[in-house]
Amino acid sequence: MGYYLTYLGNKKGDPNKGTVPDENYARELLQLFSIGLLALNQDGTTKLDKTGQAIEVYDNQDITGLARVFTELNYDEESAEQEGMFYNSVFTLPMIAFPNDHSAQPKQFLDLTIAENTNAKESIDIAIEHIFSHPNLAPFIGKQLIQRLVSSNPSRGYVANVARAFNSGIYKLPDGSIIGDGKRGALDATLAAILFHPEARNLATVSGGKLKEPILRFTQWARAFSVKNITPRFQPMLWDTSLVSRLNQHPYRSPSVFNFYRPGYKDNWPPIFGHDFK
Repeated sequence: MGYYLTYLGNKKGDPNKGTVPDENYARELLQLFSIGLLALNQDGTTKLDKTGQAIEVYDNQDITGLARVFTELNYDEESAEQEGMFYNSVFTLPMIAFPNDHSAQPKQFLDLTIAENTNAKESIDIAIEHIFSHPNLAPFIGKQLIQRLVSSNPSRGYVANVARAFNSGIYKLPDGSIIGDGKRGALDATLAAILFHPEARNLATVSGGKLKEPILRFTQWARAFSVKNITPRFQPMLWDTSLVSRLNQHPYRSPSVFNFYRPGYKDNWPPIFGHDFK
């Protein structure tokens, strides 16, 4: 992640030279991985201001402040060398912080200020905890989990139900038993809310259900018919399934950080979400 989103070796910035930390990961963290671009109601709909315009969750100053948090994390080369396989293990070990290279400036974002001279580990912990507590997190993550697992077009009530389970960390099953430990973000409670919701059991509608991605259709077919394991490197058709003449998709080779399909894609008719149709 640090390598592909360019905060590996991220410089702390130098006011004298006019340089600033790389902002790529700060943007991706907020936009794609946690809260999104626009303020949300708990049912996943966009909040509007008095003029009817969508409300942006953050601005560039927030990104500038958050970018300072992720400064000068780099390879743990010493540990990698001790393992004797530097080029392989350096990418599997957690990055480490180099104190002299971490930004000592205050880090202001999303109505939070991390005090100056706060070290890297503490800055990251504070930042992640603050983002995790944001009210957008539950509907933003919850809706995308529904879209990934069950239906591309969940109702507002469905999203709100899942967000409620995420926030409370508890979900009551139809038999009365309780799932979750009561801590915000409990994934067992969140997934139970997704899979046991009535809409997950009644998908025979125009907007119900979702298209399966090519690689998932293929692997599920293989399991259903008990296909024996084959070593892919001896089978060119399995070694690279990204060609249009094959599956047009290959695991771990997504063309962008949005994965293979943008979650906001709508088909022309009917005009409903269906990112897997893209």
